[in-house]
Amino acid sequence: MLEVEELVKSYGSVQAVKGVSFSVRTGDIFTLLGPSGCGKTTTLQCIAGLETPNGGEIRMGDAVVYSARRKLFVPANKRRLGMVFQSYAIWPHMSVFDNVAFPLVHGGYSLPAADVRARVMEALAAVKMDAFADRPAPHLSGGQQQRVALARAVVHQPKLLLLDEPLSNLDAKLRDAMRVELRQMIKALGITTIFVTHDQVEALSMSDSIVLMEAGRIVQMGSPRDIYLAPQSSVTSDFMGRSNLIPARLIDAEAGVVETGFGRLTCKVSKGLDPSGAICVAVRPAAIGLERPADAGASAADLGENRFLGRIREVTFLGDVVEALVEIDGVALRASFSPYEDHAVDEEVVVDFGRGRCVVVNDDKNLSGAA
Repeated sequence: MLEVEELVKSYGSVQAVKGVSFSVRTGDIFTLLGPSGCGKTTTLQCIAGLETPNGGEIRMGDAVVYSARRKLFVPANKRRLGMVFQSYAIWPHMSVFDNVAFPLVHGGYSLPAADVRARVMEALAAVKMDAFADRPAPHLSGGQQQRVALARAVVHQPKLLLLDEPLSNLDAKLRDAMRVELRQMIKALGITTIFVTHDQVEALSMSDSIVLMEAGRIVQMGSPRDIYLAPQSSVTSDFMGRSNLIPARLIDAEAGVVETGFGRLTCKVSKGLDPSGAICVAVRPAAIGLERPADAGASAADLGENRFLGRIREVTFLGDVVEALVEIDGVALRASFSPYEDHAVDEEVVVDFGRGRCVVVNDDKNLSGAA
């Protein structure tokens, strides 16, 4: 439905977007994820027609809306877009109905009044706000304002919905609830959506596909599960939640064998690994198993593959999980376990790195002290 090819955008000498390319399937929620300044919002604004790129091409369906080669630029109001930004821009002097009707009444659609009302009520029903049509806008909660903003964005039946950090103004509890509701509403509407966020949980829980960006470029693209469980670099692993990044030296690329500061590990090998470059092992705290030596069923000299003796140095109770700082031959690692398990500070443990749960990745964070 959407094709972006070699998109470039510069502000003076600063190149904010550097040759970004991706495609979005019809009906998908496609997320641009990354830290502040990575180029995700600039990319969204180029798609929206709010910024003029310096190079590349953007296609929506069969229509080209920007092409540097053809010197073509279709303005924002001709692209059939719906947009919701951080500030919902709900007009306080209008009712809910009038806020949602605004694009139809003032957007050049020339619809009869009866059709306007039908469209507005249909959009409000889709976001479960039809009972609030006559309510003054100042009398809405944050979550209700977001639903009204979404209804206004889709009332003119856009081809593409653009969302820029739409949950950032909500409190933490409401944000958790609205993640689920927003995805359900978008899927029920069937509108292809580009979603911009810096929040990994939002991206993982709401998206069909994710593009992780850094410094104007795409670092990795894939499904939420692939981005989280199969990182291709230390940057991806580190950004997508807590992760241990263990400096390593490659022994056997085909078998995934590496040498670390505490011994050899056999791991999955990430796609696109550069065997000649710096590497590290990425392993999530939840992927590390902790056992008491008496329960491990092996002597210290023969623990088996990817199993090492370690000692717990810290224990932090976090409610849903307990996080432990575990030391193996001077190398400190974070592991997590169930609050119903009982491990204590200074306890000796067998540390188990599941073969399928640790990944050899390119070290693009320049970790020091490689083995």
